Amino acid sequence: MMGRIGIRIVMTGLSVAGCVGLIVSSAHGQRNCCEGDSWLRWSVERREAYVRGYIEGYYGGYLNGCQEGTKHSEPVATSVDNLPVNKCLDQKRNFSKGTDLSKEITAFYKRYPQNRNLLAMEILEEIGKGRSIEEIHDHPPFPTVEASKAPATK
Repeated sequence: MMGRIGIRIVMTGLSVAGCVGLIVSSAHGQRNCCEGDSWLRWSVERREAYVRGYIEGYYGGYLNGCQEGTKHSEPVATSVDNLPVNKCLDQKRNFSKGTDLSKEITAFYKRYPQNRNLLAMEILEEIGKGRSIEEIHDHPPFPTVEASKAPATK
């Protein structure tokens, strides 16, 4: 008799776990709307601080990744430019505009309210790849909100 109760408990547990798994997996592809609205409420200083922190974190992490990823490579390069670590560093994204990139993110969110579910870091990543805000709008890195559900432009 105790065996049947144990089996029922296990089966109930598996059923609950399965239901939770379905709920989590169906919500995984969804995104809360809209980070762009929050961004537009931030002060200029806060926007610039976000971009500064993102860039510093990106470059610091990229440098560390290149150093770690190439430290066991054979240095067969004939010049400093051809060292594996330097070749890796040459592939980093371009954030040379610095905190002025916050203005591009702001312009993006204002011009394309249907894209306000895109994260600021996603926009920064795409800009760092050399894409314009128009190109990001035309081919967003994440699905956008349906036009009927997008908030009005502020």
